[in-house]
Amino acid sequence: MRELRWAGGTLHVVRELARGGMGSVELALRDQGGFRRAFAVKRLHPALRGDPEALRRFVDEASLAAELRHPNVVSVLDVGHDAMGPFIVMELVHGLSLREVSSAELPPQLALRILTGVAEALRAAHAHDLAHRDVSPGNVLVGFDGTVRLIDFGLARAVQDERSRELLRGTVGYMSPEQLRFEAVDTRTDLFSLGVVAFECLTGERLYGDADARVAARRILDEPPPDLRAGRPEMGDDVAALV
Repeated sequence: MRELRWAGGTLHVVRELARGGMGSVELALRDQGGFRRAFAVKRLHPALRGDPEALRRFVDEASLAAELRHPNVVSVLDVGHDAMGPFIVMELVHGLSLREVSSAELPPQLALRILTGVAEALRAAHAHDLAHRDVSPGNVLVGFDGTVRLIDFGLARAVQDERSRELLRGTVGYMSPEQLRFEAVDTRTDLFSLGVVAFECLTGERLYGDADARVAARRILDEPPPDLRAGRPEMGDDVAALV
C-alpha cells in the first residue's frame, strides 16, 4: 500500500475501485485513534496530468461538487496534489452504479425511488444554476444504505457559461439534442437525460443503445421521445412529476 497525505491525515491506498475515460477511483483507508474510515480517491490518468484542459475540468469538478452539500450528491471532502498529480478525496459509497443494477426492468416503486433521488440531486445543482450535462446510469450510485447519489460533475457548467458550446462531451445515448447540435445548454438538458434514464429503469431496455453512436445521435435528433407512461398506466403522475 502507498501513502497519501492530505489535510485530514494520512490515507493508505488499498486498491483501484473503478476506471473511466478521464481517471480512476481508488479505495483508501485512514486509521486514526483506533478508528478506521474508508474514502474514495479520484485521480486523473497519468497521460492526462499534463493536459491543461483535463486539469481544469478536474479542478472544476471538485469545486462544483464541493458547493453542493446534498444527501443525493457524493460529498467532496478535499482536493490535494502530490508526486502523482492532483487528487480528490470523496466519501466512499458502498453500493453499485445504476448501470449495474438496471440491466433488467426494475420494480416500479424501486425505479421511482432511484429516479427521485437523481431528480433531487439535479434540483440542488440547478438551484446553483449548474447543469450537470452527463446524467447517465454510470454516474448514479445506489448505496446499500438505500441512498441514491449523483456523481461526476466534471462536465458541469454554469448555465450562462459559454464553454457549454465546447467539444462534444458526455455519454453517448444520453445527450440532449442541444448538446448534439453544439448549442448552449441549460438545466433542461439534464431533464432530457433523466427522461432517458427513467425509460430504461422502467422498461429494462436501452432507449438509444444503438451500437453505432451516429445512429443513436440521429435518433435523438430526429425521433420524438417516447411517452414514459405509455403502456404503464400504473405509473400515473409519478413519472410526470420527475420531469
